[in-house]
Amino acid sequence: EVRICATSNDRSYYSPTTKIEYVGNGKNVVFIGANTSGAVDGTRPTMYGTDIVITSDPILSINHSNADYTTWANLIFDCDDTNANCLVNDAASSHSIHFINCRFTQATGDGVYSQNISGYWNYINCEFDNNGAMGLNFDHTGFNITHNCLFRNNVTNGMLGESHHRISNSIFYDNGTSGLDIGTSGSV
Repeated sequence: EVRICATSNDRSYYSPTTKIEYVGNGKNVVFIGANTSGAVDGTRPTMYGTDIVITSDPILSINHSNADYTTWANLIFDCDDTNANCLVNDAASSHSIHFINCRFTQATGDGVYSQNISGYWNYINCEFDNNGAMGLNFDHTGFNITHNCLFRNNVTNGMLGESHHRISNSIFYDNGTSGLDIGTSGSV
């Protein structure tokens, strides 16, 4: 378990100048937000994209198939209307990634863009809001779960899900084109 502690000024401490590239190690790793004393109590530190020099880069890039079985919890990814995406998955076969109680906000493009053949990604109690395109774009991924999530104020879709997604108890409102676009390949 890796604890990311909140600070009195997250913008000063958690504003990387390059994207965070997570390659993983194929083991169960949990990255979890904690309060200023390190206790896990639901506090969500914020990672900002404002200082990332290449604005087409996301705050977090999961770009290796060894990232399997990773959990990210109690974190806010805020592009501050500067970066294209909060999170990009650009590696094939990166499976069983979990996001719990996270927020993906203010990207100039999609809040989350998963563009390769990865599956079994789970978003539980997450928010996708105020993004310049979609909140969550599952492009060429499948067998994902989205539960208890909120999709609001995204310019195009709240969520695009292409292949066999399970979506439950989630709210979609005030998104531009549509709240939810599930395509034609088995999403429920």
